[in-house]
Amino acid sequence: VVVDTMSYRSTAPTPWTTPLIYPQGVWFAALLVFAAAAVVLAARATVLLVSRRTDDLNREFHPKGAMEEVEVEIVDIGRR
Repeated sequence: VVVDTMSYRSTAPTPWTTPLIYPQGVWFAALLVFAAAAVVLAARATVLLVSRRTDDLNREFHPKGAMEEVEVEIVDIGRR
């Protein structure tokens, strides 16, 4: 999308006609940061799981159980 925007010199359909490369460039950079963070966290979780360090895995990533999810929802409903 970013390459097409650059080659077509696309602009926003607003009175300012902002070049779309700016918001799309920011969006693409944020997507790269998110992807890098996801890969790093997945690798960390995999290392902990393979090395059988489940206590560390639970402490760092804290997967919630079904009852814990229900309790959070009940508290949230009570606040509304």
